[in-house]
Amino acid sequence: VNIDGDVAKNVYGGHVLLLSTVTADSPTLSANNNVVNFNAGTVLGMLYGGRIENGNAVSSTGAGNPLNVNGTGLTAKNIENFNTVNLSTSAGKIAGTTLLTLNGGTATDLSGTEINTTVNANSEFAVGDVVHLLANSTGITTDEKTNITAPTIQSAVAEYTGTTKMSTDGKSLDFTATSASLTEQSKSVAETRAATTTVLNSAADFLASAGITNAVDAAVMEAFGSAGGGSAAGAAGDASSDSDGNGESGSGSVGEAKTVRGGNFAPFAALGGSSLRANPALTSIRVAGVSMWASPVP
Repeated sequence: VNIDGDVAKNVYGGHVLLLSTVTADSPTLSANNNVVNFNAGTVLGMLYGGRIENGNAVSSTGAGNPLNVNGTGLTAKNIENFNTVNLSTSAGKIAGTTLLTLNGGTATDLSGTEINTTVNANSEFAVGDVVHLLANSTGITTDEKTNITAPTIQSAVAEYTGTTKMSTDGKSLDFTATSASLTEQSKSVAETRAATTTVLNSAADFLASAGITNAVDAAVMEAFGSAGGGSAAGAAGDASSDSDGNGESGSGSVGEAKTVRGGNFAPFAALGGSSLRANPALTSIRVAGVSMWASPVP
């Protein structure tokens, strides 16, 4: 069952209703494997998972009946007969928001229910922010069989840790962010850019010094050459600046100093090359360049 807008009545994932009580000789009743996806809107009635009504009494809930809450600002009277409740945050800023508010005036019973929390990769929040996953002003009850699992939190840029637990007043189930750090992917991007800049700056410094000087010092019609090399390493976040993440650079120049139309010039070619490793499991690039210069010789 998918709920993508407002509903004026009760919503059932699966429902078995008998007008009289089933006896020992009657068939076994089941309401299993019924999924309810609450994505948007307001439900004026109840949300039921797998509900079995045997005569005038509800005999059991069934098995494998999950409620998937995929949104913010959802409301319903209450939830019952779900074996699992999966709560997923929305994209954007989520601090202080409430995913599902239950306003029917009776407490929500989560006894024996498994509760899972997933934080959207595009959710925005800071350490210490709180998100209300379920809220009921009358109260939410749990027991020793209620299983509140650790949140699943992962994005492309930052990796968060957090907790999901009942509030101190027992009226909401809350997610709280406790720490944040850069992922290996985001560190690799930063390191690659920093190391590339180092390589290019090193090559430029070489050409502005040794490359030009050797050309100037050469006699007319004399060949000249020079070479230089260096290494640089950088780190971002918790990354290591060792054999698992480093940059290497080298550059050289070669040419011939000669007189052209009465003026002394030193045309030459300058070659710069580098290899970069910023966590080789993630990134490997090579930078190379060729420059042509004509420098006046005094």
